[in-house]
Amino acid sequence: MIDPVRSAQGRRSQPQSPSAAAAHRLDAALAALSDNSRKAYRYAWTAWLRWTAEQQRPEFPAAAADVAEYLQARHAAGAAPATVYVACAAIAKMHQVARLTDPTVDNLCRDVLRRIGREGRDRGRGQVAGVGWEQAEAAAACAEGAGTLQGLRDGAIIRVMSDTLARISEAAALQCGDVEAETTTNGGTVHIRASKSDQLGAGATRYIGPATRAAVGRYLAASGHTSGPLFRRVLCNGLSSTKGLGADSIRKIVRQRVAVVADVMGRIGGHSLRVGSACELAKAGASVAELQQAGGWRSPATPEIYIRREVAARGPVARRRYQVGQ
Repeated sequence: MIDPVRSAQGRRSQPQSPSAAAAHRLDAALAALSDNSRKAYRYAWTAWLRWTAEQQRPEFPAAAADVAEYLQARHAAGAAPATVYVACAAIAKMHQVARLTDPTVDNLCRDVLRRIGREGRDRGRGQVAGVGWEQAEAAAACAEGAGTLQGLRDGAIIRVMSDTLARISEAAALQCGDVEAETTTNGGTVHIRASKSDQLGAGATRYIGPATRAAVGRYLAASGHTSGPLFRRVLCNGLSSTKGLGADSIRKIVRQRVAVVADVMGRIGGHSLRVGSACELAKAGASVAELQQAGGWRSPATPEIYIRREVAARGPVARRRYQVGQ
């Protein structure tokens, strides 16, 4: 048993349990990840602890057979394969940072994961519907039409995210100083800070059109703030708060504003503007490499998923047999 250690106040504190100590190391190991990734790992680890307590199994270090049974239980309860994979990754991470044998590399766990991926391939919420440029323009104009600070803010959010293909977290991280005017085109640029695909914070600069730059200008003039978070909460008295909007709030704004005016087939989500702009660019003939640059994707695999219908419409059958999609 570890001896108690004396606290800074001169009192004795109880030693951490192995799982608590590992949780502390996990926090340090996850510090370089995005907020959403950290939340996902912590939630997954908490769920594992809850299951081991209910089943009276050792939580840490874990046995491969117990992990395999847990993953199967999550699958049987209806979890999507992606959810199960995160659960497995969290358990693996805990053991790795503690320099213990990783139970998830055992063939038993790997076989279970392969079967879960095969059997659960149709589970999950699926890809969100894309919101095209005209739909985004209509939603933004409707929001701005009320003339309120909230409406001007929401319209600016929709326009910026549509032009820049920004992720929800990227839009939430924008600062007033990140938006610059472009004198030659009357449009502007936006500096995208550290994101899911840019953990080191190198950033990226993306173009916004004249209408978007003007909308941001109207919003800033009405809010009165010139520094700090770009998109902020609006108080009950109609004034702008000092606190920036979180990702959940921006996601809700996009859903509500788009749903009012746009006839979108499918589920509207926070990435609908991103997906829709990618599809519009593909229709206009943009290459996958250009899409990667526009949206900040490291791998071509993701934008290819978004634009597969547009690619098919310009494929060999469309062009050679039916002379369309040239």
